[in-house]
Amino acid sequence: MIGFRKLIVMDRSEAATMAPPPIPWAVISIRGTGDKPVEFPDGVSVLHLLFDDIDRVEEGLTAFSIKTAEQVWDFVDRVWDTAEVLMVHCLLGACRSPGVAAAISKVKYGYDQFWFQRRTPNRRVYRAMMKVAYDRGLL
Repeated sequence: MIGFRKLIVMDRSEAATMAPPPIPWAVISIRGTGDKPVEFPDGVSVLHLLFDDIDRVEEGLTAFSIKTAEQVWDFVDRVWDTAEVLMVHCLLGACRSPGVAAAISKVKYGYDQFWFQRRTPNRRVYRAMMKVAYDRGLL
């Protein structure tokens, strides 16, 4: 697990076995084609997403899209002021979830290098997230 202020990134196994913190939290749960969703306790705000760790559209795989980025920003807008922790997880916590976290960090804190220094954020995810943020006037 790595984190920056109230935003943390985990891999799937960490997220699936994490004991609920005694504070309000929310989750962006990312799974790939063929993966089962991770279950979280009742009362936790969860956005379940399905997309694969790819930069280009490939047959049989699901690419991150502008529509998915809009879903993420809608969710962040809904939970940011009430959740003390926003966890983002994917299978390894290395590319997709850091791509989401880097964009959220850039908008909310003005700084995204934390994620690029520690992981390899998926560039397709980051670009789409930043485009939607720009289009919505978040930057």
